[in-house]
Amino acid sequence: MKSLRIVGLTLAIAMFGGFAITALAERATAQEKAAPTGVGQISGVVKDEEGKPMPGVVVIIEPQGGLEIDLKTDEAGKFAKPGLPVGTYTITFKQNDLTFYKVRANVAAGKDTPANISMSDPKVKDFQKAMKKELEDEAQFGKLKTHFNAGNAALEEEKAAKADMAKAAAADKAELQGKVEQSATKALAEYQQALAAVTDPADVKNKSAVYAQMAAAYELEGKYEEAAQAYQQDVAARPDAGAYNNLGNNLAKIGKMDEARAAYDQSAALDPQGAPLAYRNFGVVLFNAGKLKDSPAVDLLKKATEAEPNNQQGWFLLGSALAANMEVEQAGEKI
Repeated sequence: MKSLRIVGLTLAIAMFGGFAITALAERATAQEKAAPTGVGQISGVVKDEEGKPMPGVVVIIEPQGGLEIDLKTDEAGKFAKPGLPVGTYTITFKQNDLTFYKVRANVAAGKDTPANISMSDPKVKDFQKAMKKELEDEAQFGKLKTHFNAGNAALEEEKAAKADMAKAAAADKAELQGKVEQSATKALAEYQQALAAVTDPADVKNKSAVYAQMAAAYELEGKYEEAAQAYQQDVAARPDAGAYNNLGNNLAKIGKMDEARAAYDQSAALDPQGAPLAYRNFGVVLFNAGKLKDSPAVDLLKKATEAEPNNQQGWFLLGSALAANMEVEQAGEKI
């Protein structure tokens, strides 16, 4: 229902890649011939915000494409690693298994590359803030995922109970309706928790997905007013043709015809190819509810049949709508 469109220049990229292979290969060969040799070292001292040495800090020195080397600062907060091949290294500083800073260093032949760290350095503080934000985001996403999946599981239980109720004897329907309501309550509670975990206002994709599932839970319960409200939140977060279509379905079920038509029109505007289906859905909802009379169904179903003249359902619904709105007058024995 909701999709992302990826537009790429695959052919152009492939051709460019083909032209570049020889030149890159030649350049690589030249670089290999001129590659510097020799070794150097990385050393430094780690200090806290008051300028005191920090012993026991884990220092991980990792070359590009190579194995990492683990060190620890001594009592004076110092560390050193000689005999490192010339090249670029990533240095990670950790304490209590938490990374508090990372930096890149270039090792030159016969040189000592300094990597001194002070916890009072604004760069270190900025890095720590970014790391904290990243960890918080990961935790929030974990909560979102957990509650969203739990809500989906309860929604599946609700669907199963609803399907069983449709096939059950009249005497068993009340019990199954109770199961539907129980599962819906559970699903909605989980979805509310999932919404609470969406703390980033820009995260409209996840917010929209949760509202859509909430609306589905309400629909199965027969609470079309609440379903419509959830779909309104859905489209407010992320306008989508399918969501507007579902919003129109629920508005039509509760008799809000003008608002329903506006939702279907919006769905058609966002997805012109899907417009006939949206308008037929309107007709289906009104036909099933016996509300075709005095509704805008005729207008919209005419649009649907004009767009897809070979669709039998469209013509049937249009005929039903015309018949429902037909005015009959009797004069004597004549109608």
